[in-house]
Amino acid sequence: MAATRVCKATNERGEPCGAPPRTGSELCYWHDPAVAERRRAACAKGGEKRTRAQVKPSFGEKMPDRRLRGPDDILALIEAEIGMVRALDPSIARARAVGYLAGQWTKVHEQSEIVDRIVELERRLDGRGA
Repeated sequence: MAATRVCKATNERGEPCGAPPRTGSELCYWHDPAVAERRRAACAKGGEKRTRAQVKPSFGEKMPDRRLRGPDDILALIEAEIGMVRALDPSIARARAVGYLAGQWTKVHEQSEIVDRIVELERRLDGRGA
């Protein structure tokens, strides 16, 4: 059984790179100076594509101002924001943003339910002539 070839370069910690080397080289794509220019161009191109990604609201160029008068307004705003974030290309950042916003929605929803229950209990107490 033939041994698996690995890149001869070392990482920042001084450990062997471990990536497979390019054909005809002892170094991987990331360490081979023969492809340094091509690697820089590819990284730059990837960065350009990322910075061009924009979300265009489906309801016009300018997003309407929202007055937040209560939990229902906050929940609606978070839902709209989740929708806009989900319109982005899939990525870890997108997943994190959706997860964060969903967590915030859950907190507002739970607090709203607690407030509704307290209001109902107070109404019932007032009705008893306490």
